[in-house]
Amino acid sequence: MAILSNYINSVFTDKGAPVQATITVYKVGTTTKASIYTDYDGSTPKDNPFNTDAVGRFNFFVEAGRFYDIEISGTGITTYKLEYAAIEYLSLWANVKAFGTIGTADDTAVMQAAINAAKTIIFPEGTYVNGTTTPIIIPSDRTLIFLKNAVVKLGDGAGSPSGGKQIFTNSDWTNGNSKITIIHPEIDGNKANNASKSAHGFDFRGVDNLRIIDPVIYNIPDRGALTEGDGIYLARASGGAHNDHVTIRNPKISGCMRNGLSIIDARFSNFNDIEINTCNNSGICIEPNGADDRLVELAFSNILIRACDKQGFIIKNDAGAGYGGIVGSNIVVEDCGRNGLYISDINYTLFSNVATRNNSQETPTTFAGVYIHNATGTVINGLRSTGASQHYGVYEDGTSDYTRILAALLGGNGTGTYHFTGSNSILNQSGVNKNGLFKCGDTVGSDTWNPGSIANGAEEAKEVTVTGAVLGDFAIASFSLDVADLVLNAQVTAANTVTCILANNTGGAIDLGSGTVRARVFKQ
Repeated sequence: MAILSNYINSVFTDKGAPVQATITVYKVGTTTKASIYTDYDGSTPKDNPFNTDAVGRFNFFVEAGRFYDIEISGTGITTYKLEYAAIEYLSLWANVKAFGTIGTADDTAVMQAAINAAKTIIFPEGTYVNGTTTPIIIPSDRTLIFLKNAVVKLGDGAGSPSGGKQIFTNSDWTNGNSKITIIHPEIDGNKANNASKSAHGFDFRGVDNLRIIDPVIYNIPDRGALTEGDGIYLARASGGAHNDHVTIRNPKISGCMRNGLSIIDARFSNFNDIEINTCNNSGICIEPNGADDRLVELAFSNILIRACDKQGFIIKNDAGAGYGGIVGSNIVVEDCGRNGLYISDINYTLFSNVATRNNSQETPTTFAGVYIHNATGTVINGLRSTGASQHYGVYEDGTSDYTRILAALLGGNGTGTYHFTGSNSILNQSGVNKNGLFKCGDTVGSDTWNPGSIANGAEEAKEVTVTGAVLGDFAIASFSLDVADLVLNAQVTAANTVTCILANNTGGAIDLGSGTVRARVFKQ
């Protein structure tokens, strides 16, 4: 198919009044009617001749780069021709309001007609109602520009009671689409008037070069099963194309009944300057549906998530999808119900400058500012995790080896500062609780000890319970009193047991008195 362009014009009387007319399009200099179409794809021929609308507006798609004669006739009109009308390759702009009245119970057909008619579509100020379960469908090579105070609103009761509803989506989930740009959209999901019904704000599957810039999305409904209700949903149809080269910049998302941003499938994509508030599940949820989905080279930066009911920022791949190269920087998560940052079943993620505060609002005591499960090689460079409601600053449950958390400040957490039992892992913590470099998985035990009087050349031993200690682990000991030149050492002598020994080689007997002995075990 040749490249088609959209010709748009209007008919007026000689006094400037709009008038309905009949349009016939000819190949230039002939009486042969040209082939014209209803859309860019050229899939639907348009009648030739055809009538304008009641006020003289008309458009058609025709092969670009050629000349045509356009004949205009009708009642009260002297028939005339626009000769040698040039149809250029340049795409023309369409104003949605030129395609019909908006602000009705359902403006879907008007919006769809504008999107089908041009490559660049302008939404002027006004409320545009998606009043049906039919979504607004965006083909390839489209740019949608929303002017100030232009809002697309889901109509009352227009959500789906059984799922599968989108307000906006792309046209070809199987083979995919390309080059879709949406600038400054405002989407109102109208959840108050869609009880027990659901939708996604934007649902894109298999789009290459998708850009959503400055979106404002709120109140997306869900029918109650947490199966839909996302502000933005990026996925892949079964057997369909992947989402590639996605850019989502500066979204403001709030009040969605599930997640602010869901990423099921995406590759080579960037997500920047994100603010998400008060969603009923998670702020950002990265979780594939199946092994054929992909999470490859995803970069997140400047993220603020507040007051979501469940996880703040979750990355979970228990579906076994292909993945690699997931990085994030400058991430703040606060006041969420469960974990601030939850990383599960995905290896070698890299984050920097992460702050979590007052998460873990629910009662289970293993929620944390950062929770790591079965995620080998997780690296967080720069972490501040604080707040009395957080049960732990960091919780790693023993399944994530080679974890590195560097330059961490952990404090004021309810149950414990951290829990780390994965092997070959490092926590570098500074600030309110401890200083220095610790082999993660280290555990501590303590007991009251009065060694009594120890003669010269003698020694006294004390067993201290340290849960998790095994033979071969490293151990050190400390005593709460001045040991007065006695030698104090420790070693693991049995499972969960460290034996601390005070040896006297001073030349005389020494009685230290009663104090507290502490033993710390470092995993081998």
